[in-house]
Amino acid sequence: MEIVSTTSSYISNVSATYKKTYNNTGKVDTQLNISSNESMTKDPLAYYKQLCSKYPNISFRLDDYFNGTNAKGYNLGYKNSMNQVGENFGEMGQCSIEIDISVIEKMMQDPKYEQQANGWIQAFEQNYAGHAADVASSGCSNFCFTIHDFGDGIQTGRTCGFGPFSTEEEVREMWADEEYKNKATNYVEQKKSALTDAYLKMLEESRLKQILMSKSRYYTSSSREKSDSTLAEDSLGLLDSFNMII
Repeated sequence: MEIVSTTSSYISNVSATYKKTYNNTGKVDTQLNISSNESMTKDPLAYYKQLCSKYPNISFRLDDYFNGTNAKGYNLGYKNSMNQVGENFGEMGQCSIEIDISVIEKMMQDPKYEQQANGWIQAFEQNYAGHAADVASSGCSNFCFTIHDFGDGIQTGRTCGFGPFSTEEEVREMWADEEYKNKATNYVEQKKSALTDAYLKMLEESRLKQILMSKSRYYTSSSREKSDSTLAEDSLGLLDSFNMII
């Protein structure tokens, strides 16, 4: 099954703001007699690079749809890298293919599956001009073919963009900038929170001080009133005693 889609920019499985699905463009003959030395290796990455070497005019990237998302939240590809082989990936005029690691692993295990995948790669290269014209007619300027396997066999498609596909360095720089912004924002928020706490504490201490001063004035005033009252009582007592003597 072939799935064809367009996206406004390319960052592997990070964001896609515009997608459009087209009708299937057909199957390729998988009964191609392809001799391969890739199956001699047990390392998927080494196998992938050997596969790429068979198609020097194609630019490749190695995706990892199921396990590619790293701890920072973005997906560059297999083992946190685009593993690009070739130049000008996605540029108009440059046949470009993003192949998933799931396809590579099955190619290593199954000769018939390997033939089928190679058949798609050859068909994309041979029919590139027609695909490029179709992409250009939709208003896009960049595209690559995709080869994935979500468990139901090979699925092919196109990822198209209105601008150049991001390089691995650009994606890393973008996320580094984002992390820096987040750290700076968190730092500012922490400082604001600390200043707010200090201000509230100062207000609370000032309010408490005012309460204590008010109570102090109350006690001082009460003591004075009590002294005046005692003095008056003593004066009256002396006056009574004086009257009695008279």
